[in-house]
Amino acid sequence: AAALIPVVALAAGWCDGLGLGGNTKAAVIRTGLEEIRVACAFLHPDRESCTQPVSCPALEDSPLAQLLAACYGGPDRACAHFFAAEGGAVRWEEAECEVAGGDRSAGVVN
Repeated sequence: AAALIPVVALAAGWCDGLGLGGNTKAAVIRTGLEEIRVACAFLHPDRESCTQPVSCPALEDSPLAQLLAACYGGPDRACAHFFAAEGGAVRWEEAECEVAGGDRSAGVVN
């Protein structure tokens, strides 16, 4: 389920780059968090805690902190922000070089 964090961070970056505002970004993060919980329940059907939103391991402190950090300051968010702000007029690799110093984004298939 942690593999979905960069994907949610990309969506958060696109929200920033398109100027969609904080409420939209919050809704995207909340939806992403729910999708992570659903993936956790799918991957671990034997763990009853994964099916309960309140006690899901994906919602514990560390994964939640990782998600928020990625959505507000990670390289995936920064690349997506730059890409969207440029209207998609740059290649994704250019966004990675410009913003992340050439590091490959985890949320994009390389």
